[in-house]
Amino acid sequence: MSAARIGIDHWPALVHAPGVGRYARELVRALLELDPELDLRLFEIGPGPRVFGDRALGLDVPRSRCSVRRVRARLPRGTLRALRGATGIGAETLLGGCELFHRVIHDQPPLAHALPQVLALSELPRAGSREEESLTRTLARIGDLVVTSRAARDELVRRFSCAPARVHSLPVGCEHWRRELGPIPDREDPPLVLVLARTDRSRGVREVLAAFEILLARGSRASLAFAGRAGDAEPLVREHAARGRGVRRLEPSERELPGLVACASALVHLAEAEWTPVTPLEAFALGTPVVASRIPAFEEALGGAAELVDAPEPQDLAGAIEAALASARDPAAEAARRRISEPFSWREHARLTLEVWRKILAR
Repeated sequence: MSAARIGIDHWPALVHAPGVGRYARELVRALLELDPELDLRLFEIGPGPRVFGDRALGLDVPRSRCSVRRVRARLPRGTLRALRGATGIGAETLLGGCELFHRVIHDQPPLAHALPQVLALSELPRAGSREEESLTRTLARIGDLVVTSRAARDELVRRFSCAPARVHSLPVGCEHWRRELGPIPDREDPPLVLVLARTDRSRGVREVLAAFEILLARGSRASLAFAGRAGDAEPLVREHAARGRGVRRLEPSERELPGLVACASALVHLAEAEWTPVTPLEAFALGTPVVASRIPAFEEALGGAAELVDAPEPQDLAGAIEAALASARDPAAEAARRRISEPFSWREHARLTLEVWRKILAR
């Protein structure tokens, strides 16, 4: 690919720590380390404070073949749609033109002309919602999609009738926490059971609390911590934390998360549906045992080394957490978890993304 002009919506990388922000940040960082012959044009127009500098973004990496152009402004993104309507100027115009545009948000920024587009998707909206209607319209004009599990690819094909050849399942990267942490700290004593997610009922909060009560009744010395945004089960978590029976409510910064996961003896990650195995794999990269829902994206990525549960019934969940806590003290099991995580690198994800771009531009 001879200096192809590739536009990327990089604004989320500057302002959003998790989710699409991390994806955009790690993709560009890995691309610059690969240093392909590429004219990379980063679209960084949007609102909000810029919380990541060039070093965190990987933009301080020396490169010889990859050219980078950044277009930056703090503007509401609705302004971009109004600008296109009034002047016909789209995101690719502001970038000085590009041959392909890589999206991380399906309906923004607006483009002025039809050109090849790739959309990276990490989750689907609820069936029957307005968001689903909007995504359906977007998929009608975007030819290629990138997801991070075969389960996600299969659901897109089934639910939206996407052409299978245009849905690219690329392994997600999971080494960013390990990279940022430095020396791995010792695990907490008493052992820490960590729930790293929004405190929603759909995340099994009530069942995790009931399972933890079972562990205490069996004489466990473990503590339980919830770390994530407040959800609809937040009052229940606060109530248990106030009792002083080993339950804590934490509000760590993004910078503190790697150390928190490394100190845990079990990460509990329950979800009704999830497209990407990135959070359990991040824990594996730090050697931390995982208890997770038995859903396709986790089954295909975790190599049988996680404690997978079906419906989060408290008795079964307590047994899975006990097994994870015992595994935390097993050096061979810890080494196996690290080995499973090793192929899931952002560098490999970026390399495969380059291959997708090459195929699209060769059509």
